[in-house]
Amino acid sequence: MPHLENCTASLIVAVPTYDHRAVIQSVLELAATAELLHRPIRFVIGDGSSSPRARNTILEMLQQEFPDHPTLWMLWWNSDIVLFPGSAPVLSQAIPWAEAHQMCMVADPRGAHENTILHATPALGSVSESSPSEDMPHPTSYPKTRLAGLGLAYLAQPLAYRFHADTVGEDLHFWWDHPTIHPHRIDSLPVGLRTPMVLV
Repeated sequence: MPHLENCTASLIVAVPTYDHRAVIQSVLELAATAELLHRPIRFVIGDGSSSPRARNTILEMLQQEFPDHPTLWMLWWNSDIVLFPGSAPVLSQAIPWAEAHQMCMVADPRGAHENTILHATPALGSVSESSPSEDMPHPTSYPKTRLAGLGLAYLAQPLAYRFHADTVGEDLHFWWDHPTIHPHRIDSLPVGLRTPMVLV
């Protein structure tokens, strides 16, 4: 994989939503993360009747703004993901590590705690087990994983990608379509789920 530089000085937080609501504690932790990184924070909010459509709206906006950049480092954050107090220092260490090592960092309670995933080939229906590359050192708090939700994920996102809206789920489709993007869990970052309460 070619080295991917962060082409923006901002911490881009991509928020797919259908109601513009989020947990205020999480917003504060994300703002504190940007402050620790010495970067301005920028929320990019995408509306959609489903999560894939909302994600695609965000990618279309960023693709128009950065036409010369096929990828962009961003933090996907679903607005129902709760970041507890003390999350900012953990995120502010994980984000530079992800950029330096060209890795994806994930912390999503809905599917980020398996070491491997069985990859079904959609066209053939066959199943085979694969595992990420072993040649990249990582701290014990960032173990590799092959099953990860994108509810909270920092990665160099391909802007031309379009998320799939079907019963399989856009997260799994994303990993099928990008077998060279290896996610790592931030085990020291506990996250939760909560009904959104405030507007962003």
